[in-house]
Amino acid sequence: MKKQIFFLILTFILSSSCLAENFDKEVARLTEELVHSIEWKNYPVALGLGNFFYADSKISSDFGYHFAIEMALAISNLPKFILVNRSNLGEILNEQGLQLTDLVDQNTATKPGKIRGLDGLIVGSYAIWEKEVRVTAKLIKIEDATMKLARQRLKS
Repeated sequence: MKKQIFFLILTFILSSSCLAENFDKEVARLTEELVHSIEWKNYPVALGLGNFFYADSKISSDFGYHFAIEMALAISNLPKFILVNRSNLGEILNEQGLQLTDLVDQNTATKPGKIRGLDGLIVGSYAIWEKEVRVTAKLIKIEDATMKLARQRLKS
């Protein structure tokens, strides 16, 4: 518990000082690189955007929240891509998780590659290294679980 609190405080202090000169442009470039790294069969492509956590800690922060907002803005500006509402995304993923348990008849459950209205999911993490924040974003193509990674360095 103390370790998590330490990371949360450290993340807050360091990430709040990370003011990249062209933050929105860097996030847009990362987003564009990521979504075009996978071959899509049909357009428009519906993307869900999950959370960005500090490293592997699953601790959220203001930086992770604001990074996800910038990424959402970048996706909404890309032709042929649409963003699935975050509140609906949680509902979809919870339903999918439930259907993968033995509580649901597997003959009538939605198949993992057929999540309602979602073609891809973007999630990520970030870490603080000296005077920069390194963001790693993962795009998972729902149909076949293809995954692509992209990394961005933001200097403070």
